[in-house]
Amino acid sequence: MSPELPIRLRRLRLSAQMRVMLQQTKLHRSDLILPLFVCEGTNQKREVPSMPGVHQMSVDVATQWLTKRAEEGFKAFLVFGVIERKAKDAAGSAALAVRRVLPWQAIY
Repeated sequence: MSPELPIRLRRLRLSAQMRVMLQQTKLHRSDLILPLFVCEGTNQKREVPSMPGVHQMSVDVATQWLTKRAEEGFKAFLVFGVIERKAKDAAGSAALAVRRVLPWQAIY
C-alpha cells in the first residue's frame, strides 16, 4: 500500500450484520424537519419547481398531508406562508393583513 494512503479496514464492512453493528450515525424520520408551504385557497397543490417533491398546498390539503406525515413518524414541520405575487407590495403589507395565509395563532 502507498505510504500516503491511510489503512482502510474494509473487512469490518464485508457483511450487512457487521455494518449495522459498527455504524455510527442512525438517521430516523423523527430527526428530520419537513418544510410545508401553505398558500391561500382550497384544494390547491402546486409543485415548487426548484424543490422536486415539495408542494405549495392550501390549508385543507396541508392538513391531510400533515396527518399522513405524522403517521409515518415525522415529528417536526416548518411552515411557510406563501403570499400571491399580486398581493405583494414594497411595504410588505400582505404579511400584516388581518386575513393572511398564516394567522398569528399558527405562528406562535
